[in-house]
Amino acid sequence: MALRGSIDVLSHRRIVGWAWETDAPETPVAVLIAIDRRVLGRCKADLFREDLAVHGIGTGRCGFAMSITAGDCQEFRVEAAIVDSKEVPDGTTQSTPHP
Repeated sequence: MALRGSIDVLSHRRIVGWAWETDAPETPVAVLIAIDRRVLGRCKADLFREDLAVHGIGTGRCGFAMSITAGDCQEFRVEAAIVDSKEVPDGTTQSTPHP
């Protein structure tokens, strides 16, 4: 299993990125979103993104988006991991300061 992914947009209101399993490029990946190791939710990486299709990343249907609330913390760390996998793809962990 070769996983690739990225968090492309991270704000205090939403997280947007993509996740793709190269061994099964047409199968959507289930993504787990956590802030400081507290699970916020899960979503499927099945949204079409033209930029991914142009760059040959799967069929382009490997984007994900989730609304989040950061709470009152001053800074937080977000991870997007593949559900039922211990692997966290490179580029899917980011920290951001609270405004």
